[in-house]
Amino acid sequence: MKRAVRLLPLAVGLCALVSGCSWPGGGDEVSAVSPDGRNKIRLHLRPLAYEVLRDDKVVVAKSRISLRIEGKRLAREAEEKDPVVSSGRVMGKFFTPVYKKGHVFESGYETVVDFGRWGVRLVARDDGVAYRFETRYGDERIRVVGERAGFAVPDHRAQCWVHFTGAFGCEEALCQSLTAGDVKTDHARQRMIYAPFVYRTGGTTVAVLESDVFDYPVRYFDEDESGAGAVAFKSVFPGWPKREHHSAGGTNVLDRGGRWVKVDKHADWLVETGGTRTFPWRAFALADKPAKLVESDIVYALARPAAADSDFSWVKPGKVAWDWWNAFDNKGDPEGCTTETYLRFVDFAADNGVEYVIMDEGWSDKLDIWKFSPRVDVKKVIDYANGRGVGIVLWMAWAQVVGEEERVASHFAKLGAKGFKVDFIDRADAEAERFLWKFADECRKNRMVVDYHGIHHPTGLSRAYPNVLNFEGVYGLETMKFNNGNPAIVDNDVRICFTRMTSGPMDYTPGAMDNYAVGKYQRKVGG
Repeated sequence: MKRAVRLLPLAVGLCALVSGCSWPGGGDEVSAVSPDGRNKIRLHLRPLAYEVLRDDKVVVAKSRISLRIEGKRLAREAEEKDPVVSSGRVMGKFFTPVYKKGHVFESGYETVVDFGRWGVRLVARDDGVAYRFETRYGDERIRVVGERAGFAVPDHRAQCWVHFTGAFGCEEALCQSLTAGDVKTDHARQRMIYAPFVYRTGGTTVAVLESDVFDYPVRYFDEDESGAGAVAFKSVFPGWPKREHHSAGGTNVLDRGGRWVKVDKHADWLVETGGTRTFPWRAFALADKPAKLVESDIVYALARPAAADSDFSWVKPGKVAWDWWNAFDNKGDPEGCTTETYLRFVDFAADNGVEYVIMDEGWSDKLDIWKFSPRVDVKKVIDYANGRGVGIVLWMAWAQVVGEEERVASHFAKLGAKGFKVDFIDRADAEAERFLWKFADECRKNRMVVDYHGIHHPTGLSRAYPNVLNFEGVYGLETMKFNNGNPAIVDNDVRICFTRMTSGPMDYTPGAMDNYAVGKYQRKVGG
């Protein structure tokens, strides 16, 4: 799927015709202002740095940015060359096949700072602001060595809601409430921050986000040197996988198989990619209070759209009856992972208006999706479900799918399944991102829906592929099975509404048939 790069400057005279733009006039800064006049993103040119303001108060302190490309000297060009600056209005709205709203407005102002072969685009909307790098090197392939894309909280006393992780792509941590000065990370010791990072300062709630992560790694954060009262965080990215292996969980295998494709060693560069392209948006949702963040559309609105000739009218979102959560008919695996159990699940779904049934791990033989379990007649279950108007979603570990995306989607579509739950991705490098996009496209061709489980937060993919109904990247209800009802889940549930959900849909497991008092959950099988 291709998307036109919009780096070519707009007419210079446009600045005199519209509001919401700033002309440098030989100065060292430019900006874009939202239509309502409240949100501003300001770009300083020498050296390149940005800051974000709301109601004329700084809510993201001045932060340096850069894009390092092997063999290029972008930073030097920015220091030595005067850019061409142009600004204009973005208007219109688009309808959404599957989203929290039926349509989304694109209204905002953009300012482009063009250094010739590359540039920086600013956008200001009523729900937030963003910037990104864009390059124009023709058909040349480029190697991105790194990107400086951090941010700074202007007040060390600011209240923050933050999630920590020890590994790229693993995002299932409880949300913590800390002051900015108390947020401590250590990348070397595997303690990083993942987005969204939310904080309050000067009466504004800020959510640090990203959108349109395409052929590029996902961004994480580590502590940076701070000063002048601000608390700074630097960006951290997983490098391109240099050496990998398949793993079944403690046992490494040389051939295809297992749950994970784990990275043994990362390269010292991020991705080799097309020279003419747009890079991910570094976005900030802005609101007067945390609850208002749920109204923000900035991640979805800035994401690349679906191809113009795409048809997603067939996509059907819905609820799912989940066998694993219910211990396979309360008999455990493999005792309850049988044809009879699944037929009962289908009947339950059909009788109660539940659109799908997941067939979790156990329907195939030992993590081999090409060999069915002798206890489960997969074809019979799928046919019975289709006859009752219930779709079957097949669980599979991504080690079983990666590299065979076309074969997997085509084969199981012909079998009658309606979608996939792909688990144990647990990575955020550019190679893993390529998989997410490729498999989504193959599923589109075969009219299959997708739930990416065991993965990072969403970054806008569902706009291009509405058949990708959900992402995990959250400390969800399923963790109660592991942690015996951690009471912190209650605080977590409230906070993720304005933290994790700000980035997009969330595979959380919103409810269950059995209820337990907080802290009293007991994992039971056979009862």
